[in-house]
Amino acid sequence: MTADLTNRVLARIDSMREEMVATLAEAISIRSVNPTYPDQDYDDLVGGETEVSRLLARLYRQADAETELFGEAPGRDNVVGVVRGSGGGRSLIFNGHVDVVPADDSAQWAHDPFTAFIDETHVWGRGSADMKSGLVAQAFAARALTETGTRLRGDLILQGVVGEENLEHHLGTSAVLDRGFTADGAIIVEPTGADRPLTVMPATPGVLVMRIAVTGRSAHASMRSRMRARAMADEHAADPVVASAIDAALRIHDGLRRLEAEWVESRTDPLFERASSPSV
Repeated sequence: MTADLTNRVLARIDSMREEMVATLAEAISIRSVNPTYPDQDYDDLVGGETEVSRLLARLYRQADAETELFGEAPGRDNVVGVVRGSGGGRSLIFNGHVDVVPADDSAQWAHDPFTAFIDETHVWGRGSADMKSGLVAQAFAARALTETGTRLRGDLILQGVVGEENLEHHLGTSAVLDRGFTADGAIIVEPTGADRPLTVMPATPGVLVMRIAVTGRSAHASMRSRMRARAMADEHAADPVVASAIDAALRIHDGLRRLEAEWVESRTDPLFERASSPSV
């Protein structure tokens, strides 16, 4: 993108500012809490993600995008908008998730978490940063391209996906990619944990989720000392009188902590920026 083109797009986005803020407020008002979070009422919450996806679809169509809504679960629709390029260029994905974490701590909020509060510098509300503001910004950037008569050579693929907050990528990003909406590169507007705000991060750590079952053998509380004595005599006793699953889980936890510390030093990527140590 040339400097002149960049300036024209940024000027158009600046003129859209009030509309962007109003649209973000509308998105925040949609209670798109991930319905599979523990202690949440699934039937009460399901459908919120789809409602945000429909809002984004409206914005994508304003950018002359070919728009599609689809989902792997009822009431949990992803949205994709494809702005076709003129040809000969590399394609780019704009991706973000439409679900948010619960607001069960709403009594601690100064304002209703699902009603945007707007001051001179911030828009406050559940999902305002993570990550409805990014989704709205992506959609308006695509609109700015269209309204300034700018056509990229490659396709621009806008994606709003469900399920990110509870590690349900099979319903969201993976489902979108499996449907064929891939590209040469992607920009994800997830808030960063960098030392500086709005940092471009070319690499990010992943998440490994596991479930470990730890068993024990129950007995009266008075057997604790007997268990400890036998463990000291023979830690690998084949048939213990009593065994604490909590103690076993703590040993596993300690092992995972040691593995984590080892990986911090041994598994690095030159593109990944480590968090700096706090100053004393």
